[in-house]
Amino acid sequence: MPGTVPMGRIFILGSCVSRDAFELPGHGFELSGYLARSSLGSAFLTRPAPAPMLAAATEIKSPFQRRMVETDLNKRASSVLRRGGFDFVLLDLIDERFPLADFGTMRGEPGLATLSLEFARASRWRGRRIAPGSTEHVAAWRRGVRRLLRLVPPGRIILNKAFWAGRFEDGKSLPEPEKIAASNRHLATMYAFLARAGITKAIDYPGGPRASPTHRWGVAPFHYSEATYRWMLDELARICCADNKALEESGSSIGMGLDGAREESV
Repeated sequence: MPGTVPMGRIFILGSCVSRDAFELPGHGFELSGYLARSSLGSAFLTRPAPAPMLAAATEIKSPFQRRMVETDLNKRASSVLRRGGFDFVLLDLIDERFPLADFGTMRGEPGLATLSLEFARASRWRGRRIAPGSTEHVAAWRRGVRRLLRLVPPGRIILNKAFWAGRFEDGKSLPEPEKIAASNRHLATMYAFLARAGITKAIDYPGGPRASPTHRWGVAPFHYSEATYRWMLDELARICCADNKALEESGSSIGMGLDGAREESV
């Protein structure tokens, strides 16, 4: 396509576990958008959060963090994706670790917001919480997946199957191995659901990812080493190139035009 970069335009729907890789030079992709700090269980609902929650978000000092939280609270993810401008959505599920704030159902539409660390601190939320991994959280997440797939065809989604790293680059273990293992079991269940839903393009990490002890955001199981990020980018390039080649051979185009996409009502 004229005017596009060789590897394609990538929209990240996920977290820093995907975004940080694009800080490395020479990857050949155009990063066309990024939404983070939002569970799929909240992102594609239609009811904005009430005024006190919106006001609390203005107290978040970081402009980026504030913008991401406000996008979640105002339920803007659907409109952002409808604008298109990307070839692939790169999806990761690391932010599904956050609980959901339940501000009440109205006319059959749930009222949920993602209690990211930043928003939880700013809002001092004392209402009902839905714990990550709970039956209710999973049901909300699955509803969000269905709504996402009404906006973006599964063939245009690449799943970054990011797990929590249990070890650093030198092989030393991270703390809280039981928490890491439990989080990874839950992620594996969600990845299996996405595969059944038709999202078959995926980045795997043979042997597991490795964490960095000197990561710019600090030590965490989802703050990866440079070698892990480079592996991710190489795998992303492989998937995109294979897809582009298949489309060229069929005479098709991969540009997204989603203005007419439908969204389910519940």
